[in-house]
Amino acid sequence: MKNIKSYTAKEANKILGRSGKFWQNESYDRVIRDEKELENKIKYTIYNPVKSGLVSDWKHWPYTYCKPEFIGDL
Repeated sequence: MKNIKSYTAKEANKILGRSGKFWQNESYDRVIRDEKELENKIKYTIYNPVKSGLVSDWKHWPYTYCKPEFIGDL
C-alpha cells in the first residue's frame, strides 16, 4: 500500500501542480451496513476526481469502474 500511495501521490500532485502530503497517514476500513451507506460511499469515491478538479464529470475519469447496477442514476 505504501508504494501505491507514494506513486499515486507524486503523479496526482504533478497533475495538480502542487506538492506535499496527498493521502491520509493510514488506510481506513469500514463495514457497509446498508444500501444507503453503500450508495454514499460509491458517490464519494466516484466524485473524488471531480472534487479535486481533475475532470468536470465523473464519467470522464478513465480510472473509474463501477458495475452499472451500483451506479443507477448518478
